[in-house]
Amino acid sequence: MFTTPWNTVHLKQGDVKPEFNQEIIVVYAMRFCPYAERAMLTLIEKDLNFSVVNINLTSKPAWFLELNPAGSVPVVEYKGEVVTGSLEASLFLDQIDGENQKPLDSVQDEKAQKIIGKSSEALDILYKIIGFGEENQTPKERKQRIQDISDILAFFEYELLLKEKDPTFFGGESPNLTDLMIWPLFERLPMLPILYPEEKEDLRIISRHRTMSHWVENMKNISAVKRYSLKPETLAKFYKVFAKDRKLADYDFIFRELSTNQKYLEDIK
Repeated sequence: MFTTPWNTVHLKQGDVKPEFNQEIIVVYAMRFCPYAERAMLTLIEKDLNFSVVNINLTSKPAWFLELNPAGSVPVVEYKGEVVTGSLEASLFLDQIDGENQKPLDSVQDEKAQKIIGKSSEALDILYKIIGFGEENQTPKERKQRIQDISDILAFFEYELLLKEKDPTFFGGESPNLTDLMIWPLFERLPMLPILYPEEKEDLRIISRHRTMSHWVENMKNISAVKRYSLKPETLAKFYKVFAKDRKLADYDFIFRELSTNQKYLEDIK
């Protein structure tokens, strides 16, 4: 089992579906997708054994569309079950035996899902800032959308500060699913000043929120985040093209870069 099973090329139309034993957890993902990342972080943090099939979302294989007609990732396949949706897949994975991870228990469930829902709302706004469906966006419009995200971060901060005993994570001393589910948003926010350098002062958002800035630094020390997260420059390189024309997006450029990395070569040997 590779220590980085997610570093695989994205399969497209015409590619054959890989064969796996039903006892193996298989995750269909896309390396840059924040929603697929939620499932990936859950798997890694729980220290589960799994395989990854990355999907080219511009040219989806027919067999993938049979598996999930919606064509979205993540999709989890395990012991004959197929689970779609980022939160649904993560909750499903959280129930599989592995290194124990705090689940969304009945007391916290409603509040946690509100926090996670707000992070999805912020990701939608982020995509608009990047340029999805917003070709003629003005700096003023971007600034307003950044404020909308800032308001959501203020909500996160309020909820985290309610944890008087230990506001390190939403899970207390250690991260739980809530922390993992909202991390992909924070991983992507730093790419905005790279995409719009002339507006970088307006687009630096995390530093406005002291408590969440501390939370980000704490999350960066979590094993799953350290292993799976991508640098802002790498994310910006992908999204700059992906947002304008998906057909031109290069899903696999980081794997070509990895092919010259000695550590990666030793991993796959």
